[in-house]
Amino acid sequence: MSKSEEKKIFLTEEEMPKQWYNINPDLPKPLAPPLNPQTGKPLGPDDLSVLFSHGADQAGNEHGQIH
Repeated sequence: MSKSEEKKIFLTEEEMPKQWYNINPDLPKPLAPPLNPQTGKPLGPDDLSVLFSHGADQAGNEHGQIH
C-alpha cells in the first residue's frame, strides 16, 4: 500500500469494540511465527526486549515506579 493509499480510521470511545474474537483456534493451521526483519528468523525474547521494560533503570527510578 502506497502512502497515498494509506487510510487511518479514528474511533471515539463509544465506537471502540467492546468484545474481541481470537481467530487463531479456528484457523486451519497455525500462523507462522513473526520474523525479525533483520535476520529473517523467528523473533525471540531478546528481539522483543526493546519493547518491554525489564527493570527499575528503565522505569524511571530505583523502585521501578512511574510517577
